[in-house]
Amino acid sequence: MQISGKQALCVVALMLCPPAIASDPCLHYGPEVFELVGIMRFRVYPGPPNFESVKAGDAPENNWVLQLARPICVTLSQPDPHGVNEPESGIQLLQLIQPDYKASRHLLGKRVKVKGHLLHAITGHHHTKVMLEVLSIEPAT
Repeated sequence: MQISGKQALCVVALMLCPPAIASDPCLHYGPEVFELVGIMRFRVYPGPPNFESVKAGDAPENNWVLQLARPICVTLSQPDPHGVNEPESGIQLLQLIQPDYKASRHLLGKRVKVKGHLLHAITGHHHTKVMLEVLSIEPAT
């Protein structure tokens, strides 16, 4: 059996993204804006000095995350001159980066709709592979 170029591309796409999202296109890192729906959760991650274990003495870093109902994949829409953004698949938890945590506190544990830019983790303070820089957040209907 011979595979055409188009069929081969489909096979590669299925290998890069989990089957649950293979029919959905991958999202892209910023500057594009995406709207994602999920449950906003509170998480404590280990911070400095070792970013390994709060129990072993690392400072706790409190973060809000968006837990998606199904995983997404993220790719580059254009070349990354800094080499920071990498394609990722199976992403179901996104660390939220937002300027005003106080205003959204009442949404913790609830289903929310978040608009923002996707960023790849680059420091020890980034606790999920992909993060969401929040432009707006509101209850999901």
